[in-house]
Amino acid sequence: MASTGSSYPSKSSVSSDRPHTRWGTVAICIGIGIALVLADRWIRAPLHVPGWRGLIAMALLVAARRWSLAQFACTGAAVTALALNAGMGGAPLSGVFSYLIPAIVLDLCFLTRSQPNVWLAAIAGGLANATRLLPALAGGRVPGVTDGALWYPITTHFLFGACGSLIAFAVFTALRSRQR
Repeated sequence: MASTGSSYPSKSSVSSDRPHTRWGTVAICIGIGIALVLADRWIRAPLHVPGWRGLIAMALLVAARRWSLAQFACTGAAVTALALNAGMGGAPLSGVFSYLIPAIVLDLCFLTRSQPNVWLAAIAGGLANATRLLPALAGGRVPGVTDGALWYPITTHFLFGACGSLIAFAVFTALRSRQR
């Protein structure tokens, strides 16, 4: 932060690619939460690969974190998605595992740094998307598992989550470099 000789920070130290108000942060969380639910409900691609929706979900959640001032922006977006999903007739528990737990994992991974580096974003996105498998693992029925090959859905969930995080990270890095 640049010092101006007073106890207040100078205006030049505020990044121009992030909202400057709490209401801007709330709007980002609500908008990304809505985008999460709409993407989850409307995008139907027959990829037949477990975890592919994590590409979209982790990109949106990392975007919330990169663009917002809030430390728990991912969780804020996920709570919005959870409420909207329940309001649209979705199963409440599926929303918790689809949105809330991955968002909490992302926020906890990013807690040590306000703006994570690319490797932290990739690993956090992969781990967060892999947590979407928890209800299937607890129930003993994991999609995509044949002959006990549990490594396949875990790997694909991790890779899609990491790729989604990398996409969001790259987009925000490119936007930031264009503004300079």
